[in-house]
Amino acid sequence: MAQTMLCFLAVVLGLRTESLTFPGLPILNLGILATPLCAIGLVTMVNFFNFMDGIDGLAVGQTLTAAAVLLAAAVVVHAFTIALLAACLTGVAAGFLPFNWNPARCFMGDAGSYFCGGTLGALLILGQRAGVPLLLVGLASGAFLSDAGITLAVRLVKRKAIWQAHRSHIYQRMVASGWSHARVAALYMSIAAATGLVVIVYLVQPHTPIR
Repeated sequence: MAQTMLCFLAVVLGLRTESLTFPGLPILNLGILATPLCAIGLVTMVNFFNFMDGIDGLAVGQTLTAAAVLLAAAVVVHAFTIALLAACLTGVAAGFLPFNWNPARCFMGDAGSYFCGGTLGALLILGQRAGVPLLLVGLASGAFLSDAGITLAVRLVKRKAIWQAHRSHIYQRMVASGWSHARVAALYMSIAAATGLVVIVYLVQPHTPIR
């Protein structure tokens, strides 16, 4: 409840986008749905990063990779304020990752994962307003967010309490099958980096916007 109230407050105070863009599709004007959708998106990012912060290096590694992709995308579209903010988040994650890499000497905890998810979500919204396609750049975190989303959906369908600790995430199953924390974190970062590279290459190409 507190998270939802804070996210709605941030959105009401201006942290929102009135439209969404995706290559090849018309611009989607959100209209009156802009405020609730942006607030729900922020709450989702905050909690998904918290859900995924279950092994060494995974959440902060994803923060580093996604922020770096956002930084590059912002530079490509000349959204330099967003690029500067994304660079700050990239630096924060890069500075913390060595301490959180397996075997971790320091843990983020809820406060750290909330910060990473909330800040990245806010920058994606601000980036959309500055011309950085939120949905396109968000693909860099597709595997990471899908893990959290699919697991949440399955638990809801099975009528299990989503706030209780469990070991049914895909990354948790990989660890249980014998993968090391470092290997799993590196895999998610690699997928994000590869997807992000495709996104950046696409953005570099000239396109005629669809309206």
